[in-house]
Amino acid sequence: MEEAVVEVQKLYPEVLQTLSLFGVSGAVENGTAMLASHFEMVVEGVRAGAVYVFELQDTGQWVQKQKLLAEDAISDNAMFGMDLSLSGKTLLVGAPGFSDRGSHSGKAYIFERDESDTWTLVADLAPDDREMDDNFGISVSVDGDKAIIGILRPSVKGESVPRAYIFERDESGVWKETAKLHPSQDSSEWFGFSVSISKNTAIVGSYGDNEFLGEGSAHVFERVDNGSWVHIHTLQPSEETDGGFGRHVAIQDDTALVAASRDLFLEPKAGAGFPGSVYVYERNRTGYWDQVSRLVSSKGMNDSFGFSMSLHNDKIIVGAWSDSTNTLSGGAAYIFQRVGPKHWQKVQKLTPKMQQEVHAFGTGVSTDGTWYYVGAINDSEHIIGGGAAFMFAPIDTLTSSSETSSRPHKTIIISVTIGACLAIIVGIVWIYFQRRQEVHKKARLEQIAGSQKLYEPEEHKKLAAYCFSYLELTEATDNFSDERIIGKGGYGPVFMGKLSDGTLAAIKKLSSSSQQGEREFLQEVDTLTRCPHPHVVQLMGYCVEQDDYILVYRFMPGGSLHARLADLTWRTKVKMALQCSQALAYYHTCVDPPILHRDFKSDNILLDNRDNAFVADLGLAQVVGVSTVRQNDADPVAVARSGSPAGTIGYMAPEYVKDGLVSPKLDVYSFGIVMLEMLANRVAICFKVSRTERHLSSWLRSYLDDVVELDEVLGGILLPSWPREHLERFCSLAKECTSKDPQDRPTMHEVALRLSLLSNDEQEDIQLPVDWSDSAIDK
Repeated sequence: MEEAVVEVQKLYPEVLQTLSLFGVSGAVENGTAMLASHFEMVVEGVRAGAVYVFELQDTGQWVQKQKLLAEDAISDNAMFGMDLSLSGKTLLVGAPGFSDRGSHSGKAYIFERDESDTWTLVADLAPDDREMDDNFGISVSVDGDKAIIGILRPSVKGESVPRAYIFERDESGVWKETAKLHPSQDSSEWFGFSVSISKNTAIVGSYGDNEFLGEGSAHVFERVDNGSWVHIHTLQPSEETDGGFGRHVAIQDDTALVAASRDLFLEPKAGAGFPGSVYVYERNRTGYWDQVSRLVSSKGMNDSFGFSMSLHNDKIIVGAWSDSTNTLSGGAAYIFQRVGPKHWQKVQKLTPKMQQEVHAFGTGVSTDGTWYYVGAINDSEHIIGGGAAFMFAPIDTLTSSSETSSRPHKTIIISVTIGACLAIIVGIVWIYFQRRQEVHKKARLEQIAGSQKLYEPEEHKKLAAYCFSYLELTEATDNFSDERIIGKGGYGPVFMGKLSDGTLAAIKKLSSSSQQGEREFLQEVDTLTRCPHPHVVQLMGYCVEQDDYILVYRFMPGGSLHARLADLTWRTKVKMALQCSQALAYYHTCVDPPILHRDFKSDNILLDNRDNAFVADLGLAQVVGVSTVRQNDADPVAVARSGSPAGTIGYMAPEYVKDGLVSPKLDVYSFGIVMLEMLANRVAICFKVSRTERHLSSWLRSYLDDVVELDEVLGGILLPSWPREHLERFCSLAKECTSKDPQDRPTMHEVALRLSLLSNDEQEDIQLPVDWSDSAIDK
């Protein structure tokens, strides 16, 4: 057996975004790693996806060299990079969400590497018979001059409609469609969801096919002398499976893999999933395929084993994203090696050095026999749902200076040691400055008043707040004219302003009668400049002159959610709920110490002209970290005591009002109240209705278990506008969020994940893929 494989490096893009899902698919080959972030926001408001090129350096470290985009695929939910395949100097990338022929008709793209090692888009592949919801590009595979691309649309038994397409590169370098692969007459569901190609042999999975033992099949096609492709064999497991056979396939030369992985990806209940298997087939002398082995994980249950897999010569790596051996649904990957004719042996289980709950480690895997990539799309070490790619290699690779991946490099262990030392030094410096910041906390107000920029790091200059002069803001608001007032809050009036460059701004001025003051002013400026988030209203600047404290925000033309409750569609409300949950979850889990909003309500959710939601009014935000309690014996929740409740009646959690207890579950309760408002199209407390209906939470919660009855109580405003199944899930989450006992409420991170699942099913332009259930993420 070879040396053990160890984690060498954890890769991120140079700019990591919230819920970009980096690492969803990838490929590693000869010192090049292609890693996708298929839900990355490539321009403001457009999550089209991107692919990153990493190259192995002489130091043994992987470095980002290029970012690949497809210009015509820069559209929301294009899912560029949902699947990709690398073969030498050719890269094939699928974009199943591309919508030029109706929603999600799909497309695929060919990139090639030139002599200067630059990757360039050379072709886009799309058959003429694509239709809406084909999701062409959901699975892709390329080997040399041949490529296969699958679609995601259920087959109808007996119909002759292509479900996978073969493209070939001719002698002039042009890629052309050469064959359409059809399911056989006795196969049906999801033929084409998974595909793979090796030389003149292709394999197509049909994972929902219930005509075969274990619900599923895989189909082998071969290219004959006249250039056509013929179906030669249907692969089936030798025993009954738990279902989903054919969900993933891979082939190289005379070895093929078929996974039976019928998992529901990232279900709301942590640890959910189904066991899986990977079946190994080998081509015999007659040209047919024999099952020679069945690979399983060490755990054997609830691990989603086979969700991703990669084959290279005598090595196989299999992902099991919900493996919970070490931590709740942290995930794992397994390496198998061929140890004799028709015999494969499990040699190692891979887990990251620092594992997280619902990490989803194993959602993507690839190997070139030396290096192993494992994706973890829900890695949230730096930013919630940003994702990561872990690079593993054998120990002998790390301690040898011989050629690896056809590129000479120096000993990796040196760079790892240097990196570790640097990390320690950086950590010490960070701790020093954190402590120093606490010592000089009282001087922050002087810093705000005297500095031109509050937030200095280069990467955040665009988000930094600038110091406006009082004269500038006076001119912008016509001397703070009453006619310019667009709102009022506890802080004071908000004015519409037009800055000198023509930019519209919302300018909030502390009133003399306000109960808030310097502390709240300082808190809001500090929070928004130190911890910006894409769905928190951007602070453009501030002004401190004598007794005037003024905040300048980006203007939100869509008004507040409070004013728009009755105007918005179900899909838009779910989108807004997801965006707000992401912002709150970011402050709860990705900021150290955590920050609570404490006044989350529909009036503090502002909308842009595309009905995207932005959390506002962080003046009451509070840093927590006094003591910890355990929620359901699982995750620690910071708890503190507040001198007196601050917030808005109707949105404040019971433990906060009664005992002054402050924890992240406070914001969860307020969020649940806003969800109830979205259902009822009314605010938390209303005095225009009967006493029993006055308080939304106490009145509506009793109906949340029966959506039909709920719809009747609300006058028929929900069904059929809200899909029943989705409505039930939304109501269930709202009920949990508004539980009286904070330990019964989910975390904001869990809320964001569950809303992402709901929004995915809606196929709406929001921040997660179209479908995370049995039909989206492959390999």
